[in-house]
Amino acid sequence: MNNFWTWIDIRSVLLENIWGILGIVFFVLLLHLFLFRIERDLLKRVFKGLVLVLAGLVLFMQGVNVGLVPAGEALSSHLGAHESFKWLLVPLAFILGLVITWAEPSVKILCSQVDQTTSGHIRSRLLQTVISLGVALFAALGVTQIIAGFPLQFILVPGYILVLGMMLLCSRLFVGIAFDSCTVSTGPVVITFVMGMAMVLTQVLEGRDPLMDGFGLVAVIALAPIVSVLTAGILFSQTPEPRS
Repeated sequence: MNNFWTWIDIRSVLLENIWGILGIVFFVLLLHLFLFRIERDLLKRVFKGLVLVLAGLVLFMQGVNVGLVPAGEALSSHLGAHESFKWLLVPLAFILGLVITWAEPSVKILCSQVDQTTSGHIRSRLLQTVISLGVALFAALGVTQIIAGFPLQFILVPGYILVLGMMLLCSRLFVGIAFDSCTVSTGPVVITFVMGMAMVLTQVLEGRDPLMDGFGLVAVIALAPIVSVLTAGILFSQTPEPRS
């Protein structure tokens, strides 16, 4: 019974998100009172939407805290502690990176906006697949780096040199989308699960630094969608850009 009440204890998460929502409410009211009048019906819709956002954020963050983070930590601690099993984390990181990024709300929003802005020139489902595959590949690469123990610079330095070269071959449309994808792919779902898994893995493996190797995985994942979207942009370089 105590475990059940711990599971639904959302007081701290609720308080954190209320402060964030109150900032938005205050800003909307300032606009309404001093800059321009917002129609009453629209104002009601905004506040109703904020209530739904608050409810969704609270349930989402509580689910992350009590479910995703412990799952990632348990996975790493059990497999990473066994020499013969630790390499299983590489394909598991690929699968988890793929499905978690696909479920990331911020990725869905970006892909939907790109689809609308380009009038379907870049399909939402296609962009979501490209970003998810990129994160999956680099999540597996990051876990490989942690297990093998080679320096993180061996991934990041060549990776960003590759990005600079790819930018010269890609249209400006895809360059902008690529760097926006970098920010949304490192959202709360991906980071909380992967970070928990990486931090525990660095603790159970000898000679690993949780600060350098654990947080380094986030840097690797942040590089992933840039490379994957730029790759897609090069492949579609012959397709004419939509006119604004």
